[in-house]
Amino acid sequence: MKFQLVAVYGLHTIHTRLKLWEDLRGISTRTEEPMICIGDFNAILSSEDRQLGNPFQKGEIREFNEFMLDTGMSELKSIGKTYTWSNGRTCSKIDKSNSAW
Repeated sequence: MKFQLVAVYGLHTIHTRLKLWEDLRGISTRTEEPMICIGDFNAILSSEDRQLGNPFQKGEIREFNEFMLDTGMSELKSIGKTYTWSNGRTCSKIDKSNSAW
């Protein structure tokens, strides 16, 4: 089985990630094979994906969810820790494995 594997590192602000969502949308429309995106998106899909720390912005969640819907991707279930990043105080689930299988 052939598939596209895309490794992602999302930048730290909503505005800098807009280009990432645009680029990934373009890749997903140009490929005929299933696509899997893995990596650090630096974005959350829901408010439950962050514990403590700076308040999330609605646009942060909206833009990521719109990208997921537009590309037909869904979050794969993960095993292990709920939160994938921490600075000792804030915990976030920002590393994802997503696929359009």
